[in-house]
Amino acid sequence: MRVLIDWREKDRVASIIKSFHPIEMRQLKLGDVVLISNEEACLIERKTPSDFLQSIKTNRLWDQLLRMMKSEQMFGFPTKRKLLVVDGTFSGYEWNDAKLWRSLMGAFQEIIWVYQIPMIFAENDSALEAFFKILIDREEKQKNESVPKARWYRKPLSKELLPVRDRKQYIVSSIPFIGEKLASNLLERFETIRAIANASQNELEEVDGIGKKRADLIYQILH
Repeated sequence: MRVLIDWREKDRVASIIKSFHPIEMRQLKLGDVVLISNEEACLIERKTPSDFLQSIKTNRLWDQLLRMMKSEQMFGFPTKRKLLVVDGTFSGYEWNDAKLWRSLMGAFQEIIWVYQIPMIFAENDSALEAFFKILIDREEKQKNESVPKARWYRKPLSKELLPVRDRKQYIVSSIPFIGEKLASNLLERFETIRAIANASQNELEEVDGIGKKRADLIYQILH
């Protein structure tokens, strides 16, 4: 992973990134940071809130974003990703100002929908460091190319005391890939959690909706 930083960012971005990763200072024609990994480039533009607002007024922002949008190569590598990072907060501005809100919300949506450039907000040094650390790691390991997949999660237990039957179902449903419906099927067949734990793989497989893979998983978890 190569991290190229525009020389004008030497006092802020460079000092943060070089604390955990080697950097190269360059004069970049576009953007403030370029990551090169796996023969592809990631282009990042950083703006402070004041610079962001000022560049909207002068239309400089739209020129920069248009050039980023049209960028096909950086240093001979195809540009696969472009990002805009707002470094800091808008807390010093008057948030009751409807005109300011309209400018910001209009700009945010224009950037995301029209220019198709994702925005990241880093409120302080820690946030900016975390952003670059995670981005560098994800780009290097190609995690940002992953195909989305379903993730198992467990619903929180109600504050009200559940009936015994529902408590059993809640516990059984916490087994990965089981859920409430299959937990109910298991309890209808075996009645108790102990009986489920003592069941053989063949017995588990016979339960409606369980099948061989889930039966093997349940058996492995409970033994």
